[in-house]
Amino acid sequence: MISCMNIDALAFAFLILVLSIFVYKKRHEIEVVRVLPPIMFFYMYRTKVGIDLMDVLAKRYNNVLKRISKLIVPIGFIGMAFVSVEMVRNLVMSLLHPQAISGAALVLPIQAKGVFYVPFFYWIISILVVVVVHEFCHGLFSRVAKVPVLSSGFAFLSILLPIVPAAFVEPNEKLLLRRSVREQLAVFAAGPVSNLVFGLLFMLVSLLLTHYIVSPMYLYDGTEVSSLQSGYAVYDSGIKPGEIILAIAGVPIKKVDDFKTAMDGKKPGDRVDVQTNKSVYNLELGANPTDAAKPYLGVIIMQKKSMINPSMIKDIVVWFDGLLFWIFVLSLGVGFFNLLPLGIVDGGRMFLSAANLVFSKDRATKIYHVTSACFLLVIVGSLVLNWVR
Repeated sequence: MISCMNIDALAFAFLILVLSIFVYKKRHEIEVVRVLPPIMFFYMYRTKVGIDLMDVLAKRYNNVLKRISKLIVPIGFIGMAFVSVEMVRNLVMSLLHPQAISGAALVLPIQAKGVFYVPFFYWIISILVVVVVHEFCHGLFSRVAKVPVLSSGFAFLSILLPIVPAAFVEPNEKLLLRRSVREQLAVFAAGPVSNLVFGLLFMLVSLLLTHYIVSPMYLYDGTEVSSLQSGYAVYDSGIKPGEIILAIAGVPIKKVDDFKTAMDGKKPGDRVDVQTNKSVYNLELGANPTDAAKPYLGVIIMQKKSMINPSMIKDIVVWFDGLLFWIFVLSLGVGFFNLLPLGIVDGGRMFLSAANLVFSKDRATKIYHVTSACFLLVIVGSLVLNWVR
């Protein structure tokens, strides 16, 4: 019987094959952008898809979109400050606390070291939704600024082979640079901010669906130990992966959320009884890797549950709820990543435009390059930490 993991791997391999054939057949029409040659490239296939719709919406809702554009820029810079601080803080915490989870990882539908795994069909649908929203909003706010969109199209990130589908729009750069700085910033920020907004909307819908429809379908039977983290008392306690945690300090554990209730009022160094379906273990709580003042057990857990009266309709609802969750997660991830003051993403262009307002052009460019290089090191460092652990 083929496991879900094998299905994901086969589907991902088939996608790579299809993308590779497409890139080869369209090789004379595709622009190749060298990112880290000879390993990493970006393939761009130009079309006119969606441009007419951008024009129609920009004309019909021009006044509303102009008001929205005034909000996009401050939201974008607030997001940039937040994600910049979090990325640096997370890298520092990862270096100081080896058990902490690094803040950057490749998001792929395969289970491998250093990879943030998302099931294939959730991954491909979520990626397509996220990139279409991102690029369409770039184009839409370009049209609001009266900047023509020359082309739209499909793109593929290639690491030896094309592995991640993407999308792009190309505003007329010469005309865009003649617009006011505020209008330029609105165009740059439109993509990532739209991802954040849509991500939050998907989160809200997912939470409502989960709470009112999905959760009542299940019986919650405790939490299963998936793995143990070294550096904590639980690692040598005798608890084994696969055991079901039923109670902590006398608090019944039916759902993952019950962990928080069990930890209320506890602090690092306290001892608690952990009851599983195999035995009772008396353990000393460690310090949370992201907040040393908070207690931490040191287990990675999965929810143990069974569906009441299973049916195909219920399975479809649950699958759709999972899709909403992953669109929310990847929307926020892509949105925040693109707000980093990094040369290859929208945040880099926002940062340079803002720096040009404060400093001379030469000084602003130097600050931009130094900042971009620093955040590139932060990302690479986080990826490496994820891979070596």
